[in-house]
Amino acid sequence: MGGLDMGCHGADGSEADAHHAADDISRSPCAADTRQGVLHGALLGVHMHTVLAWRGGAARVASMLRYGLEACDVRCSASCEVNDAGTAQDNTMPHTPVAGASIAGPITGSNVGSVGAGRLLHVHGSLDWVACLESIAKAARPAVITLHDCSLLTGGCPYPLDCPGIFEGCLTPCPRGYANATTEQRRRHKALAEAHRLAGVQLVSPSGWLKGLVRSVLPQMPCSVVPNGVEPPMQGVTRSAARKKLGIDPDAKLVLFMAHGGEQAAYKSGDRWQEVWQSIRQRADGVLGFMVGGEVHDRGGDCIRWPYLDREHAQLCMAAADCFAYPTIADNHPLVVLEAMSLGCPVVAFDVGGLREQVQHGETGLLVPAGDWPGFVNACVSVLSSAGTRRALVAAGIEAYARKFTQDRMVRGYLALYARVLQA
Repeated sequence: MGGLDMGCHGADGSEADAHHAADDISRSPCAADTRQGVLHGALLGVHMHTVLAWRGGAARVASMLRYGLEACDVRCSASCEVNDAGTAQDNTMPHTPVAGASIAGPITGSNVGSVGAGRLLHVHGSLDWVACLESIAKAARPAVITLHDCSLLTGGCPYPLDCPGIFEGCLTPCPRGYANATTEQRRRHKALAEAHRLAGVQLVSPSGWLKGLVRSVLPQMPCSVVPNGVEPPMQGVTRSAARKKLGIDPDAKLVLFMAHGGEQAAYKSGDRWQEVWQSIRQRADGVLGFMVGGEVHDRGGDCIRWPYLDREHAQLCMAAADCFAYPTIADNHPLVVLEAMSLGCPVVAFDVGGLREQVQHGETGLLVPAGDWPGFVNACVSVLSSAGTRRALVAAGIEAYARKFTQDRMVRGYLALYARVLQA
């Protein structure tokens, strides 16, 4: 079908092959043969389905893909299960606008198989995975499912951490309190197998780490890797401009904590941000702290709390910061890390999930063994205390973003994946 270069992935869609996609496909996300052939020749376009309409990483990836695909003349539509567009103020609504696009919903998982008829279905999550998968199987329509977390592999939890249930079968009772986790995990696995058998459903992960979990838990399910990407920084967002707009002294040292939920974000160790901040400020002179993503906007001494911010204001915080402190204890391929790199904000994070596929320790950022809190503080202090270290990490991080983690590259990766699904 068409002339789309199929070199983006190897036969198994491996992480290493995905990381060489930019060498195999034109720098433009939509070569002329893509416009004319693969997708248009078989289906009318692509339909994106998400849980939330706007907020969260999954919704943002779906929005970026729609924007990129439409730039390639691939028609897109979208639906959601929870329309959160009316629950937030306009100035806290992060999204990538798509000209003329609207999001249908809310709809239930049992209707996913019938939305966007005639288009390749791309699912980014569901509140009811079993009903969603059964509806896809019943419709027997080609579909791609991006795994933004582990919830499809478990009985409910997005990340198993140290629980062996993901491999051995969810425990009863569930240590995390998910009701009927053992039964639910079995139902999800069965529904996924049926959707693959009847509709050819394909899995894709942004990280090789999560693909490895799929291979261990569901070895019969094909899973490709397409790394996440983010848009280029907004024009004019530089360190000096951001500091001027935010009213930050040019010589201040700014450490940034950011996560959806702020200090309530359990997987991002939000409950320990204050402890880490206090340890940093005791060892670094002239330091200022930003904590972004919660529900309040206030100031306590040299620490300012910000609510969930739109992309413009979040980028100002990142561009102004000298260190992005990201003590996540479970993650896949977080967009916030890529955005920090693109804006020249050095990342310090725990070495969990797919973080090491984004951050090269000692080159583009610093990774610390999970749970080593003194080591995490030491890494943040080392970045804040050495201008030379910061300059090196900033330059390498920006280069790595431009080479591996752009929105255009992500779009190219998915175009190649769609082509393989349609050829199957």
